[in-house]
Amino acid sequence: MRDLGNTVIVVEHDPAMMVAADYVIDIGPGAGLEGGKVMAKGTVAEIKKSKNSLTGDYLSGRLKIECAKDIKQDKRKINQ
Repeated sequence: MRDLGNTVIVVEHDPAMMVAADYVIDIGPGAGLEGGKVMAKGTVAEIKKSKNSLTGDYLSGRLKIECAKDIKQDKRKINQ
């Protein structure tokens, strides 16, 4: 669609999708009533540099989501 000259708007939280985007608009600072303001806009490189963007903090590595260290394996067997 984009290659035909159309504008495509996607609401996405996946970092790979954001990195592939031509332009990002970070709306926040939270969800629902806590959101609705443009926190940052531009290329991913510009978003990463933004001091107002929580998305930029995660994309740049300033903030990280820690994975659980003790993930229990499900040892039940599935009946086939």
